[in-house]
Amino acid sequence: MSAVPYDGTPRFDSIARYRRKIMKNAKTERPPTRRERERARHRQEILDASCQVFSEKGFKSTTIADISKRSEFSIASIYKHFESKEDIYHSLIEDTLEMAYSELEKSTQGVDSPLQQIHNGMDAILDLFTDNRAFLEFFIAEYRPSADLEDKPLARKSMDSYRRFLEFFAERFALAIEAKEVADFPPTYLAIGLLGNIFTMTSYWIYFDALDLAKAERHLIKEIFFSKIALVDA
Repeated sequence: MSAVPYDGTPRFDSIARYRRKIMKNAKTERPPTRRERERARHRQEILDASCQVFSEKGFKSTTIADISKRSEFSIASIYKHFESKEDIYHSLIEDTLEMAYSELEKSTQGVDSPLQQIHNGMDAILDLFTDNRAFLEFFIAEYRPSADLEDKPLARKSMDSYRRFLEFFAERFALAIEAKEVADFPPTYLAIGLLGNIFTMTSYWIYFDALDLAKAERHLIKEIFFSKIALVDA
Protein backbone atom coordinates (compact mmCIF):
# COMPACT_ATOMS: atom_id res chain seq x y z
CA MET A 1 0.00 0.00 0.00
CA SER A 2 1.54 3.30 -1.06
CA ALA A 3 1.67 6.12 1.44
CA VAL A 4 -0.74 9.01 0.95
CA PRO A 5 1.12 12.36 1.02
CA TYR A 6 0.12 14.47 3.99
CA ASP A 7 -1.41 17.77 2.88
CA GLY A 8 -1.82 19.27 6.35
CA THR A 9 -5.60 18.80 6.38
CA PRO A 10 -7.12 16.25 8.80
CA ARG A 11 -9.44 13.80 7.10
CA PHE A 12 -12.72 13.93 8.99
CA ASP A 13 -15.15 12.86 6.25
CA SER A 14 -15.53 9.29 7.54
CA ILE A 15 -16.44 10.55 11.02
CA ALA A 16 -19.07 12.86 9.55
CA ARG A 17 -20.55 9.99 7.56
CA TYR A 18 -20.54 7.78 10.64
CA ARG A 19 -22.36 10.39 12.73
CA ARG A 20 -24.98 10.91 10.01
CA LYS A 21 -25.53 7.16 9.87
CA ILE A 22 -25.97 6.96 13.65
CA MET A 23 -28.48 9.81 13.64
CA LYS A 24 -30.43 8.20 10.81
CA ASN A 25 -30.48 4.82 12.57
CA ALA A 26 -31.60 6.42 15.84
CA LYS A 27 -34.72 7.72 14.08
CA THR A 28 -35.60 4.49 12.27
CA GLU A 29 -34.58 1.66 14.63
CA ARG A 30 -37.34 -0.25 16.39
CA PRO A 31 -36.90 -1.93 19.78
CA PRO A 32 -35.41 -5.44 19.42
CA THR A 33 -37.70 -8.42 19.90
CA ARG A 34 -37.15 -10.99 22.64
CA ARG A 35 -35.65 -13.41 20.12
CA GLU A 36 -33.29 -10.74 18.81
CA ARG A 37 -32.19 -9.86 22.35
CA GLU A 38 -31.54 -13.53 23.09
CA ARG A 39 -29.58 -13.97 19.88
CA ALA A 40 -27.48 -10.88 20.66
CA ARG A 41 -26.79 -12.21 24.17
CA HIS A 42 -25.70 -15.60 22.81
CA ARG A 43 -23.47 -13.92 20.26
CA GLN A 44 -21.81 -11.84 22.97
CA GLU A 45 -21.27 -14.90 25.17
CA ILE A 46 -19.50 -16.62 22.29
CA LEU A 47 -17.33 -13.55 21.71
CA ASP A 48 -16.45 -13.32 25.42
CA ALA A 49 -15.43 -16.98 25.50
CA SER A 50 -13.46 -16.58 22.27
CA CYS A 51 -11.57 -13.63 23.70
CA GLN A 52 -10.51 -15.66 26.71
CA VAL A 53 -9.34 -18.60 24.59
CA PHE A 54 -7.55 -16.36 22.07
CA SER A 55 -5.68 -14.62 24.90
CA GLU A 56 -4.63 -17.97 26.38
CA LYS A 57 -3.80 -20.01 23.26
CA GLY A 58 -3.37 -17.44 20.51
CA PHE A 59 -5.48 -17.16 17.39
CA LYS A 60 -3.76 -19.82 15.29
CA SER A 61 -3.85 -22.48 18.01
CA THR A 62 -7.49 -21.87 18.92
CA THR A 63 -10.13 -24.07 17.30
CA ILE A 64 -13.88 -23.73 17.05
CA ALA A 65 -14.03 -26.78 19.33
CA ASP A 66 -12.07 -24.82 21.98
CA ILE A 67 -14.53 -21.95 21.71
CA SER A 68 -17.45 -24.38 21.87
CA LYS A 69 -16.12 -25.93 25.06
CA ARG A 70 -15.45 -22.60 26.77
CA SER A 71 -18.71 -20.95 25.71
CA GLU A 72 -20.85 -24.08 26.26
CA PHE A 73 -22.44 -23.59 22.85
CA SER A 74 -22.37 -26.41 20.30
CA ILE A 75 -20.21 -26.00 17.20
CA ALA A 76 -23.39 -25.90 15.12
CA SER A 77 -24.76 -23.08 17.29
CA ILE A 78 -21.56 -21.09 16.89
CA TYR A 79 -21.80 -21.35 13.12
CA LYS A 80 -25.30 -19.90 13.29
CA HIS A 81 -23.73 -16.69 14.58
CA PHE A 82 -20.35 -16.65 12.81
CA GLU A 83 -19.11 -17.96 9.47
CA SER A 84 -15.66 -18.94 10.68
CA LYS A 85 -12.99 -18.46 13.33
CA GLU A 86 -11.77 -15.47 11.33
CA ASP A 87 -15.26 -13.99 11.49
CA ILE A 88 -15.21 -14.34 15.29
CA TYR A 89 -11.76 -12.72 15.38
CA HIS A 90 -12.80 -9.65 13.44
CA SER A 91 -16.19 -9.36 15.12
CA LEU A 92 -14.45 -9.34 18.48
CA ILE A 93 -12.07 -6.59 17.42
CA GLU A 94 -14.70 -4.50 15.64
CA ASP A 95 -17.26 -4.77 18.45
CA THR A 96 -14.74 -3.84 21.13
CA LEU A 97 -13.28 -0.97 19.13
CA GLU A 98 -16.81 0.24 18.40
CA MET A 99 -17.47 0.27 22.14
CA ALA A 100 -14.16 2.08 22.68
CA TYR A 101 -15.12 4.70 20.11
CA SER A 102 -18.48 5.19 21.79
CA GLU A 103 -16.72 5.73 25.13
CA LEU A 104 -14.35 8.11 23.38
CA GLU A 105 -17.21 10.28 22.18
CA LYS A 106 -18.96 10.19 25.56
CA SER A 107 -15.79 11.34 27.31
CA THR A 108 -15.73 14.60 25.35
CA GLN A 109 -19.39 15.55 25.69
CA GLY A 110 -19.88 18.86 27.50
CA VAL A 111 -16.13 19.62 27.44
CA ASP A 112 -15.23 22.91 25.76
CA SER A 113 -11.44 22.68 25.75
CA PRO A 114 -10.09 20.61 22.81
CA LEU A 115 -7.00 19.75 24.86
CA GLN A 116 -9.13 18.46 27.73
CA GLN A 117 -11.13 16.44 25.21
CA ILE A 118 -7.87 14.81 24.10
CA HIS A 119 -6.95 14.00 27.71
CA ASN A 120 -10.41 12.60 28.40
CA GLY A 121 -10.37 10.55 25.20
CA MET A 122 -6.98 9.08 26.06
CA ASP A 123 -8.25 8.12 29.52
CA ALA A 124 -11.41 6.56 28.05
CA ILE A 125 -9.43 4.26 25.77
CA LEU A 126 -6.96 3.27 28.48
CA ASP A 127 -9.75 2.62 30.99
CA LEU A 128 -11.57 0.33 28.58
CA PHE A 129 -8.47 -1.64 27.62
CA THR A 130 -6.98 -1.98 31.08
CA ASP A 131 -10.34 -3.05 32.51
CA ASN A 132 -10.54 -5.80 29.88
CA ARG A 133 -7.23 -7.61 30.25
CA ALA A 134 -8.17 -10.68 28.18
CA PHE A 135 -9.03 -8.53 25.18
CA LEU A 136 -5.94 -6.38 25.65
CA GLU A 137 -3.65 -9.43 25.69
CA PHE A 138 -5.30 -10.87 22.61
CA PHE A 139 -5.39 -7.52 20.81
CA ILE A 140 -1.71 -6.76 21.34
CA ALA A 141 -0.57 -10.26 20.41
CA GLU A 142 -2.78 -10.81 17.37
CA TYR A 143 -3.91 -7.50 15.86
CA ARG A 144 -2.20 -6.83 12.53
CA PRO A 145 -4.28 -4.27 10.62
CA SER A 146 -1.91 -3.94 7.68
CA ALA A 147 -2.02 -7.62 6.72
CA ASP A 148 -4.69 -9.29 8.82
CA LEU A 149 -4.81 -12.95 7.98
CA GLU A 150 -3.90 -12.11 4.38
CA ASP A 151 -7.54 -11.20 3.82
CA LYS A 152 -7.77 -7.77 2.19
CA PRO A 153 -11.49 -7.07 2.88
CA LEU A 154 -11.05 -7.91 6.56
CA ALA A 155 -7.79 -5.98 6.74
CA ARG A 156 -9.62 -2.96 5.33
CA LYS A 157 -12.18 -3.17 8.14
CA SER A 158 -9.38 -3.22 10.70
CA MET A 159 -7.72 -0.20 9.11
CA ASP A 160 -11.03 1.66 9.02
CA SER A 161 -11.37 1.18 12.80
CA TYR A 162 -7.87 2.58 13.35
CA ARG A 163 -8.53 5.49 10.98
CA ARG A 164 -11.61 6.54 12.96
CA PHE A 165 -9.55 6.86 16.15
CA LEU A 166 -6.82 8.69 14.27
CA GLU A 167 -9.26 11.18 12.76
CA PHE A 168 -11.04 11.69 16.09
CA PHE A 169 -7.83 12.84 17.78
CA ALA A 170 -6.52 14.70 14.71
CA GLU A 171 -9.70 16.76 14.64
CA ARG A 172 -9.26 17.75 18.28
CA PHE A 173 -5.57 18.50 17.87
CA ALA A 174 -6.49 20.83 15.00
CA LEU A 175 -8.98 22.62 17.26
CA ALA A 176 -6.43 22.73 20.10
CA ILE A 177 -3.89 24.34 17.76
CA GLU A 178 -6.48 26.91 16.69
CA ALA A 179 -7.23 27.62 20.37
CA LYS A 180 -3.47 27.91 21.01
CA GLU A 181 -3.60 25.07 23.55
CA VAL A 182 -0.88 23.03 21.83
CA ALA A 183 2.06 23.82 19.56
CA ASP A 184 1.42 24.14 15.84
CA PHE A 185 2.37 20.71 14.46
CA PRO A 186 0.47 18.70 11.82
CA PRO A 187 -2.64 17.39 13.66
CA THR A 188 -2.52 13.97 12.01
CA TYR A 189 1.03 13.38 13.19
CA LEU A 190 0.16 14.50 16.69
CA ALA A 191 -2.68 11.94 16.68
CA ILE A 192 -0.33 9.23 15.40
CA GLY A 193 2.10 10.02 18.21
CA LEU A 194 -0.63 9.90 20.83
CA LEU A 195 -2.04 6.57 19.63
CA GLY A 196 1.50 5.20 19.44
CA ASN A 197 1.99 6.17 23.08
CA ILE A 198 -1.25 4.44 24.07
CA PHE A 199 -0.27 1.23 22.29
CA THR A 200 3.24 1.23 23.73
CA MET A 201 1.97 1.90 27.25
CA THR A 202 -0.56 -0.91 27.16
CA SER A 203 1.96 -3.30 25.60
CA TYR A 204 4.44 -2.54 28.37
CA TRP A 205 1.86 -3.11 31.10
CA ILE A 206 0.88 -6.46 29.57
CA TYR A 207 4.37 -7.77 28.76
CA PHE A 208 5.74 -6.89 32.20
CA ASP A 209 2.56 -7.79 34.09
CA ALA A 210 2.25 -4.25 35.38
CA LEU A 211 -1.39 -3.41 34.75
CA ASP A 212 -1.63 -2.23 38.35
CA LEU A 213 0.51 0.72 37.21
CA ALA A 214 -1.89 1.64 34.42
CA LYS A 215 -3.63 4.42 36.31
CA ALA A 216 -0.77 5.34 38.63
CA GLU A 217 1.73 6.03 35.84
CA ARG A 218 -0.64 7.51 33.30
CA HIS A 219 0.01 11.12 34.30
CA LEU A 220 3.75 10.63 33.71
CA ILE A 221 3.19 9.43 30.15
CA LYS A 222 0.87 12.37 29.52
CA GLU A 223 3.38 14.80 30.93
CA ILE A 224 6.12 13.45 28.65
CA PHE A 225 3.91 13.53 25.56
CA PHE A 226 2.34 16.93 26.13
CA SER A 227 5.47 18.81 27.22
CA LYS A 228 8.73 19.62 25.52
CA ILE A 229 11.31 17.18 26.91
CA ALA A 230 14.41 18.53 25.17
CA LEU A 231 16.44 20.72 27.51
CA VAL A 232 19.09 21.66 24.94
CA ASP A 233 19.19 22.00 21.17
CA ALA A 234 20.21 18.85 19.30
